[in-house]
Order: sequence, then structure tokens, then C-alpha cells
Amino acid sequence: MLPHDFPPWQTVYGYFGCFRDDGVWEQINDALREEAGRAAQPSAAIIDSQSVKCGAYDRFKMINGKKRHILVDVLGLLLAVVVHKANEQDCKGARKLLSRAAKKSFVRLQLIWADAAITVNRSPCGCPP
Repeated sequence: MLPHDFPPWQTVYGYFGCFRDDGVWEQINDALREEAGRAAQPSAAIIDSQSVKCGAYDRFKMINGKKRHILVDVLGLLLAVVVHKANEQDCKGARKLLSRAAKKSFVRLQLIWADAAITVNRSPCGCPP
């Protein structure tokens, strides 16, 4: 579903894959942070999730779609993302997201804002602390 003046999707996806593998997206985000007067490594971030209707309906769980958890810096620039089934609880998705973010070595990250579905010591969805 690319605009008509783009090359074929395979070409676009090929470039995306090269940029992803070479770390170009991270370099762009770092440059945008520095251009805004921020350090290349963020010290604070925001975590949230969003459910999206798509795919086949799961008649057992009565859920139709996917859920994405994202971690962004205070400028809204993407730090990490995880996509999973919509029936997965927020705390479990957040754990996956933070695990992925930890692999990226955000050494200055000290503060993460989250909504009430994700807590530090206890969780309403029954996830262990």
C-alpha cells in the first residue's frame, strides 16, 4: 500500500532491511535528538501500548488483532517496539519490550513513564514482580 510514485514494494522493503541491519534508523534518531539539543542517548522514555484490529478472529479468546508496545523518548522518537497478539496482557508485553530495549544498551535511560496497567512492584494482570 505504498504511494503510486514509489518503486515496487520489494525494492522499498530491501532498502528498509539494509537500513535496519546497518543501524541507519538508530543513527537518524540520534541525529534528530542532537538537532533538538538533546543528548544522543535518552535519559527518560515513555512506554505505551495500542491494540489494532487485523487478521483472523480468535474464537476462543474473542480477540481480533494485534497489540504493539512502544518505547519512545520524550521527543517521541522510537527506541523499541514489540508486536504480539492482542490478548496478551500489558505487563507481559511491557516485559518483552523492556527486554528488547535492554539489548540496545540505552546507558543513560533512568526514568520510564507508564500508565496504570504497567506497575513496578505489582501488576493487575498477575505478572510476577
